[in-house]
Amino acid sequence: MPIFAGPLLAIDLLFTLGCGVEEEITLSPNPPIYEALESDKQPLTDTRTESNAININNSEVREGLQYLKGSEIPYTGKVFTLAENGIKKTEGSFKDGKKHGLWTEWSEDGTWQRDQFWRHGKGGITK
Repeated sequence: MPIFAGPLLAIDLLFTLGCGVEEEITLSPNPPIYEALESDKQPLTDTRTESNAININNSEVREGLQYLKGSEIPYTGKVFTLAENGIKKTEGSFKDGKKHGLWTEWSEDGTWQRDQFWRHGKGGITK
């Protein structure tokens, strides 16, 4: 037997036998990850968004910064816009009232148009 086989065998037995503590594990028939994957299959005409994303119509620009209507704090979070036909037109994020991160645009028929990357309100680098 090789010299290293003894320690490996001991480690294997430890993992196989455990440490004597029993824990019952219940598996869900529909784990959340499956629900998330299923939601990705929705067509672009489905205007459902994550619960924390807001329609940009519920916000306003003041002194160059984006605010939720009625708020005194610059908005941080996800936003979207819809075309007149109800299809999602843009999706992106603000940080401290400025565009930040990935912004995606689609045409009125739902075809991807472009991605732009923003950092603290600067950039708009198109991909």
